[in-house]
Amino acid sequence: MKVLKALAEHRDMSLGGRLAHRIRYVRVTPDSRFGFVEVACRPTTNGGTEASIAYAFTALSPAGASYLSELTEDAFADMVEGWKLRVDAWLVAVKI
Repeated sequence: MKVLKALAEHRDMSLGGRLAHRIRYVRVTPDSRFGFVEVACRPTTNGGTEASIAYAFTALSPAGASYLSELTEDAFADMVEGWKLRVDAWLVAVKI
């Protein structure tokens, strides 16, 4: 999939030496919060892909602390769903 083309390839011994696709990047919302996002993709037995995504955020200000304190599991799920809708719309628009 072209969206995942930027993922770095390396050998991951936890996968028995199989090729893994992984990326870790930084997200910064100025005067609010800083965070690491790590995405790891691995093949499934049925030929698909399983992705795991981990986030670690740190507040940079009282406003950031307030935002993060309100980031409940439901609010986070809504945020991720919003991204899914945007990515799906983009994929349709560029016909991937």
